[in-house]
Amino acid sequence: MPIAAVPEYLGSDFKSASPGLCFGMYLPIWTERTDQEREVKERATKRSREGGELKRILGSPQGMDGAIKNLVRREKLPDLWDKNDSGSRDSWKKVVELTNDDYTRMKALAEREAALFQTMTGASGLRLMAKSVAPFTTGLGNEHPLENGFAFLNPYGLPYLPGSGVKGVVRRAAEELAHQGFFRDDSGWTLPAIWHLFGFEPWLVSKGRESDAGWRDWIGGFSVRSTEIRMYLDAVLDDVPFSQKLKCRVLKADDPLRKLLQERQLHVRGAIEFWDVIPRIKANRLSVEIMTPHHSHYYQGKAQVGSTSPHDSGQPVPISFLTVPPGSGFVFHVRCNQGRLSRRAPKLAENGRWRVLLEAAFEHAFEWLGFGAKTAVGYGAMDRNREGEQRTRQERQNRERETRERAERERAEREAEASEQERLVALSPLEREIESVIRDRKEKSMSGVSAVIQAARGDRWTGAEKVEVARWLEKKLKEQKTWKETSGKRNVLKDKAYQNTLLVQKWLEGSDA
Repeated sequence: MPIAAVPEYLGSDFKSASPGLCFGMYLPIWTERTDQEREVKERATKRSREGGELKRILGSPQGMDGAIKNLVRREKLPDLWDKNDSGSRDSWKKVVELTNDDYTRMKALAEREAALFQTMTGASGLRLMAKSVAPFTTGLGNEHPLENGFAFLNPYGLPYLPGSGVKGVVRRAAEELAHQGFFRDDSGWTLPAIWHLFGFEPWLVSKGRESDAGWRDWIGGFSVRSTEIRMYLDAVLDDVPFSQKLKCRVLKADDPLRKLLQERQLHVRGAIEFWDVIPRIKANRLSVEIMTPHHSHYYQGKAQVGSTSPHDSGQPVPISFLTVPPGSGFVFHVRCNQGRLSRRAPKLAENGRWRVLLEAAFEHAFEWLGFGAKTAVGYGAMDRNREGEQRTRQERQNRERETRERAERERAEREAEASEQERLVALSPLEREIESVIRDRKEKSMSGVSAVIQAARGDRWTGAEKVEVARWLEKKLKEQKTWKETSGKRNVLKDKAYQNTLLVQKWLEGSDA
């Protein structure tokens, strides 16, 4: 049985581990020692019907260890850390399934990122939602025993698309929109706008690129005037001798744009930054795709049927790799340094012009470029999820409205409490005592007047205080229109309003009865 390359005390049950750990450290694809021993015993038994060879091996000073080392050295037995073919095939099943904890962690990270983005950016950010229409994969170039790696975000162990990768794709989309020979559709993108937003780095990485015909054609497709280059340099360069010399070299050149792109000393940071993207994986399950190179002998320089050239007699080798399935959700967050952009390019900052440009670049990237790896064969294609954006926007507006309403209620309650405190301060001591009787009554269904009458029947007030309480009761009963000096009922004892009036009249006359 294949094992993982971990200490024995960790055990072999890694079902609760994250996808990143299952695919990396805990992948059970290595040869187990018991498999080696079983192979040695089978070999020895075959060589001697009575098992004499086995007895000789086990009885020798080296024993089983010596036999294993000897066969491994002669390449007739897999080493302890050789891949187990059966384990390698079965290991994909252990990686693709996501647990409920993975889903909860994925959802919590997305919610935290959204809340943090709203807090940090406010009106200076752009949030776009998309849904993949093709499998998405990334990090295939990472080293891994199963030939192709995958990008997991540590320490959470969840698939992710690095912000640097998003920036590279969106920048390429903006360059194509700004290029005369590509998708020029009056989107408003220009090279200076790209430099202001994404930053400036010299494009010529190695010397001699100037003679590349494709490079010359690409540069020639951009329409940039010398005045625009001067305005950009004035905006980003400080008034120091180094900057002035660089500006003079660029503007005096026959081709200012090409000269600027060749300058190795100019490095300018852009005004926008891209956050990592954690996809909401559909059905909580990753997928396994297959690539089948048909001429591996040619690429590896190994002769097949006596020839290293491509031919139909080669043996295709299926290679598996992980993907995020179609239908998964992606949320892109872009944060803009409004202060920097306003200083360097006020027109881009005005009325959120930079957002309009970025939305056009994102939609171009969704449709034509794709994100992640293997985009040339259709991977990473997406559609913008406008319904999701509208739903999220509506939910945010509802939360903001609820927050405002709650704040308004709390403010009204504070004001009412303050007003009540002021009213209580203005009352006499006896009036405040009456208020406390009403507030502390045990039966909340009982009216305040009834509570005061019940308290006055006892010994709470006497003499002049009881007369004052009676005056208060008289006033309240008249306000409530329950002051009845006569009764029209045959049984006056059942006329509660009349009986209360008689009782209060006695107290007004000074009787404590």
